Amino acid sequence: MLINKLFLTNYRNIDNIILDFNSNLNVIVGNNAQGKTNILESIYLLSTTRSFRTLNDQSLVQLNNDFSIIEAIILKKDKVNLKCIIHDKGKSLFIDKIKIDKSSDFIGNINAVLFSPSDLEFYTDTPKSRRKIINIEIAKISKEYNFNLFNYQKLLRDRNNLLKSDFDQILLDIIDIKMVEYSKVILEHRKRFIDYINNSIKGKLKIISNFDFDIKIKYETFTNCYDIENIKNIYNNNLQKDLI
Repeated sequence: MLINKLFLTNYRNIDNIILDFNSNLNVIVGNNAQGKTNILESIYLLSTTRSFRTLNDQSLVQLNNDFSIIEAIILKKDKVNLKCIIHDKGKSLFIDKIKIDKSSDFIGNINAVLFSPSDLEFYTDTPKSRRKIINIEIAKISKEYNFNLFNYQKLLRDRNNLLKSDFDQILLDIIDIKMVEYSKVILEHRKRFIDYINNSIKGKLKIISNFDFDIKIKYETFTNCYDIENIKNIYNNNLQKDLI
């Protein structure tokens, strides 16, 4: 996948710009506050449908304008046109001028990997923040993971709200059954992702540094057994703690 062209309209401090990219290395040079990071942000947004700097999409729209357009032509086997329009009701996504209703069907057409100064916080930040980064990366390459993660997080919110009330045990059991199914798929994908990194990271670091590092990522979670019954038992055993 290569980005051939990028079109930005009313995006942050950029009025209107068309960028043609080389098929090899591209370097963006400019003075402070000219929009270099904005360009990178727009590419990341087309990859994940989200900014890496803000949760508020409206802040991406240039002042005194009602909308912002981020559009790219990418080269796969054929040319593909991706477009995101940010407006007062949210954002609209298009692939080859066809409106896409689910962001999961849009994510992954551009597989962008972001390196930023905030990455240094990866090691000192909360487990939730680390999971978020892993979720973003796996979701870009697996629609199955994205689907299961989205539904798991939705049910988790429903379950938490249910536990705060005089809950119906039957309804809780139904939610738990589905959450267990989603959990199994999520855990399996994360383990494969970590295993893949561990199988390649040592060789990659040697190429960069010319030293042999004994390095490994360990994925710690609530269980090492991804069997449905095992996960279900853990949910049941933790119910009192969840209620508290």
